[in-house]
Amino acid sequence: MSSEVGRPTNADAVPAMANWKITLEYDGTDFSGWQIQPNARTVQEELERGLAQITGGSVRVAGAGRTDSGVHAAGQVASVALEKEFRPEALQRSLNGVLPHDVVVLGTEVVPQEFHARFSAHARHYQYTILQRPTALERRFVWNCPYRLNDDLLERCAARIRGEHAFTSFAKFDAETDHDVCRVAEAVWTRNEGRLEFSITANRFLYGMVRALVGTMVDVARGYRPWEDWETILTAKDRRAAGASAPAQGLCLMSIMY
Repeated sequence: MSSEVGRPTNADAVPAMANWKITLEYDGTDFSGWQIQPNARTVQEELERGLAQITGGSVRVAGAGRTDSGVHAAGQVASVALEKEFRPEALQRSLNGVLPHDVVVLGTEVVPQEFHARFSAHARHYQYTILQRPTALERRFVWNCPYRLNDDLLERCAARIRGEHAFTSFAKFDAETDHDVCRVAEAVWTRNEGRLEFSITANRFLYGMVRALVGTMVDVARGYRPWEDWETILTAKDRRAAGASAPAQGLCLMSIMY
């Protein structure tokens, strides 16, 4: 008997209480981040409200990454168990019909019951974008940074954080985190004319880590701090040792790897 027998297809309604993986993108400008919080608009709240509207019951979704206020996502992932039956394309279409204009569902699929958007992930990829010329059209999605930056120093800083390190110096306090060690698989700067992009992939990220890394690397690259400070900051394990965080609008969660 074929192993495909009994597996729902796009033409079939998925049975109730199936576990769903939802991939979405959002413009984080008008959100106070992903995670639900009192008296603030969040992406998780909007997604749960949309799901409640189309299912007729309250739901709680789990997100793969807690993007901060003003941070964007091109590939955020959420998981949720739904009591109502859906076809995957119908669930996607229904959600996009009720979600606000700054959140879009890119895909929906049924996953095993043990799948969890956060705990099943083995890596996350972020990108930070700096634009070194004035912009009107892209101002919500880049850091319009006026400093003259040394590309070699940016890359030297990025190379130093590859591998496994404690990133305490670059993290806001997070009561949910029991250790500050992250394994960075990729950290690289690329330049295309006046655009600088920092790509970083790691097994996990601390709260506020990428923005603090970028802000401090820019301090080194513009000559505000000497290169020798970078090693001291990394090993200090003290947020006060690093520089200010880069602005939120330049950061985007690109993808989650499972």
